[in-house]
Order: sequence, then C-alpha cells, then structure tokens
Amino acid sequence: MRLLKRSVQFIIGLILTGGVAVAAIPGPQRAFAPSLFGLTEIAPNIFTDAPDQAADWLSIYERANDRDRQFFGELLATPRYILCTTMTCERTFGKRGNVAQTYGWSYIHIPPLALQNPKIGEILMAHERVHAELVYRWGASALWDKKIPTWFNEGLATLISLDFRVESFYADVPAYSSAQRQAVKSARYFWDWGTVVGTLGWHDAYGAAAENVKILQARIGDEGLRALIARSLNGEDFDEVMIKLASKN
Repeated sequence: MRLLKRSVQFIIGLILTGGVAVAAIPGPQRAFAPSLFGLTEIAPNIFTDAPDQAADWLSIYERANDRDRQFFGELLATPRYILCTTMTCERTFGKRGNVAQTYGWSYIHIPPLALQNPKIGEILMAHERVHAELVYRWGASALWDKKIPTWFNEGLATLISLDFRVESFYADVPAYSSAQRQAVKSARYFWDWGTVVGTLGWHDAYGAAAENVKILQARIGDEGLRALIARSLNGEDFDEVMIKLASKN
C-alpha cells in the first residue's frame, strides 16, 4: 500500500511538473489558460490584454463574423480568441510578429496590427474565422489530406474577408497572371503555403488564391462553393467535384 501511494504521488508530481514546464514556455498552449498570463475575458472565449477597450474589440469581432455569416450562414466553430495589443502579449503566446493565426478550430490569435486599425482587424478576424469554420466542418485531418487544398482555404478566406489589400475585389479583369494562379494551386497542403508565399510574396500569393476562388465563384456562385465544401466533407474528391460543378455552368 505504501509503495502504491508513493507511486501515485510520483506520477502526480510528474504531471504537475510537466504542466508547470509547459506553462513556463511561451507558446500557443498558454491560450488554454490566458487569465494566468494577464489577459481578461471580455466575452465568452474572447480574451485581451486591453479590457478597457472591450467595446471596440467586440465591435470589430461582430463585424468580422457578419462577413463570414453572409457566406456560411450559421457559424459552427467556437474558437477562443486571444487579442494582443502589445508585443509583450505577442511574445507571451510565442508570437514574433504581427501575424494572425488559426490553430485548428479551437484558437485564433489576433495581433496588435489588427487592433490598431479596425479595417485590418475586421479583415484578419474574418479571414481567420473562415479557416476555423472550414477545419471544423472538414475535421483536422483535412490539413494534411486532399479534402481541403490550401490554395482554396486561403483564397476563400481572403475573398470572404473582403481583403482590400489585394486587387482581386476591384479589378474588372484578372489582376494576376495565369502563371501566378497556377503557382498558387501547387499549394495542396498547409506546409506548401509558406513556399508559395516565399516565391510570390504574400500580396500576390493571397491575391492569386482569392482570384482563383473568385473565378470559380463566377461559374458556380456561392451556392456552388458551399456544395463543393459539403460534398468534399462527405468524402468526394475536391478536384473532381469542382470540375463537375464548373462544367454545369
């Protein structure tokens, strides 16, 4: 009995020590307990280091979600938002720059840049929420299988978020070359995207991806895009469904 008690105590000690070690290392894992790192919950699942500006952040959040609802209808994912207004907060969660990021469907990180400029804030919050919604619907395995090509994921997010920083939204003719649009389609998996961005630059990579989706949207409409998402969710091959839907129009 004494040996069993000591064994249990040892295991508990290891768990607690491991938990302390993980918490001590800056990184996204801290988003599971943001209150321990100086953040305040200003609404369910929304945490920030500047709660005195909660009304501003929640207004940006709602406007961003409105953009996503226009395409998805009901939003199904319930991600936790970390809204950082300082680089100190960024470093606390393992970030090194003004880059928004989505972790599956459970956590969205919004950097100071987005909170300093409400227009950028709406774009980035809407963009990242699209990723969360798609992964929620497809499942996490979609990040490494063929259900969700990264170019479509990024292009749809850029299109829905109405990212005015790229030309895809106001050009009467294609703003990106066929070579650029084809290069973007080489990004099948999420680890390919960095290579494409490194080659084309973020502006042309996201713009060309959005234009690919915009061209498809012109053929099959939002209803067709939603059908493409739903049918690939049910196990049909994304590319085959895309071709079938486009050929009907």
